[in-house]
Amino acid sequence: MALIAYSPSSGMTLGSLVEGILVSLYGQTSQTDSAASLVEDISASALSFKVDDPSDFSAGYVEIDTELIRVISVDLSTAVVTIAPRGRGHRGTVAAAHTAGAEVRIQPIVPYRSVIRDVQAELATIYPRISATCSHEFTPDPSVHSYTLPTDAGLVLDVRYLDNTNEWQRVRDWGVEHGGSAGPVLRIPSIPGSTVRVIYGKPFGQLANLTDPLAAAGIPESLEDVIRYGVLCRILPTLDIARLSVTATAGSDMNNRPPTPGTGVMVARELRAAYRERLDQEIKTFRSYFPVRLHRIR
Repeated sequence: MALIAYSPSSGMTLGSLVEGILVSLYGQTSQTDSAASLVEDISASALSFKVDDPSDFSAGYVEIDTELIRVISVDLSTAVVTIAPRGRGHRGTVAAAHTAGAEVRIQPIVPYRSVIRDVQAELATIYPRISATCSHEFTPDPSVHSYTLPTDAGLVLDVRYLDNTNEWQRVRDWGVEHGGSAGPVLRIPSIPGSTVRVIYGKPFGQLANLTDPLAAAGIPESLEDVIRYGVLCRILPTLDIARLSVTATAGSDMNNRPPTPGTGVMVARELRAAYRERLDQEIKTFRSYFPVRLHRIR
């Protein structure tokens, strides 16, 4: 049997997750950010860059990958965009090198970096009801009943041992002590197996680059829509809904009426109901793999 059945299996990246969130936010309409493409590579300290189409540029902010950059002027004849002297890495972003062909988003309504921050906040909210799952193996010693687990082990989900028929059997009596500087301590009785495997949960990893795969942070593909709903609920109340065409509402009636002040809050409320339903479903799925069992925690 697979000991970690609830595990990442997709090739989805942070970039595709962010794009999915923005598609749900803007809708399948022309109400999206204007954009151009870099013609040449630029370094992390460059104060100008060239684009393929400068027609939509003006003084203000642009975003390349996940960096916000403050622009002061553009030469329409040469397609060279000039950056303010301290215009790199604005609003908490990091100045970085960018390659030719990278998209330059002009005056983004919702910057990628803002969405990424909300994704991380949502993952922190979901944990520990759902967690990234890992395993740790060790050879038991009949004279030893305490074993130190990895420092990132947030909660123990299951403990098994390999018996003489090469089958994994559940350890029925175990306890966990937290608070030690070296990591949680697992206490188990003497067992006949040659190997003990501990399946544990830990916080989801950090996602920083658009090319980062969700699997590397321990995020299963089934959580994608949960994260998307949660992030939309965080973003919508802060926006002027009249600038957007939100398609992810729970009821179609709202889409047939002109947006009014406060619509963002109303849409977020409807999305919150869908979010809670999907989160509850995902928690039940997670617990079907790792049922809560009686054990001792100190």
